[in-house]
Amino acid sequence: MDDWLNPIVGVYDPAVLGKYSADKPHLGVSGRLKEAFPDCKIYTTDDVKQGLEEPCFFIADLDYSEIHLADTHYEFEYSLDIHYFPPKNTEKYNAIRKMKTVVIDIIEYITVLDPSRMETFTITGKDRRSEESDGVLHVFVTYGTRFYKPKPADPTIETLSAAPQIKSE
Repeated sequence: MDDWLNPIVGVYDPAVLGKYSADKPHLGVSGRLKEAFPDCKIYTTDDVKQGLEEPCFFIADLDYSEIHLADTHYEFEYSLDIHYFPPKNTEKYNAIRKMKTVVIDIIEYITVLDPSRMETFTITGKDRRSEESDGVLHVFVTYGTRFYKPKPADPTIETLSAAPQIKSE
C-alpha cells in the first residue's frame, strides 16, 4: 500500500492501523503535492530539523479536534498549514502568486484510508485560504470526517470454584 494514503477516518484501532495511524493527516496532502510537483521536496513536522532545500513544501499540523457524537461515533477535524518556499534567486512574489491557486486546487481533494475496510476514498478540504508572509506562501486547509471507535472489550470474569469447609477449633 502506498505511503501517501492517509487514514484519518475509519475504525480507531491502533492494532489495525499500524503505520496508518490517525495522527498523520499530512500524508494525503503530501501525496497530492508529490503527484503535481515530483521534483519538489516535501517536508513534514516529523522529518525536518533544520535546513530546507528550496524550492520545497513544508506541511505543519496546526490543530486537531474530536467530537463525540453518540455511542461509538465521533467526528474530527485536522487543520494544516502548507508552506511553499520558492526557489532562491527568483522573483518570490511572482513565484508565490503563480503557486497559490495551483496549491489550493490540488489540496481540495485527498485520498484517505478507511482501515476498517482497508479501502481508500476521497475527502474534501474546507476553509482553504492562502497568505504570503516574508517570501513564503502559506496555504491553510481543514479536513474532517466521522469515524467509529469501538468500545473496549469488557474483561471476562474467570470461573471461581469453592468447596464448602467446616472450620474446626
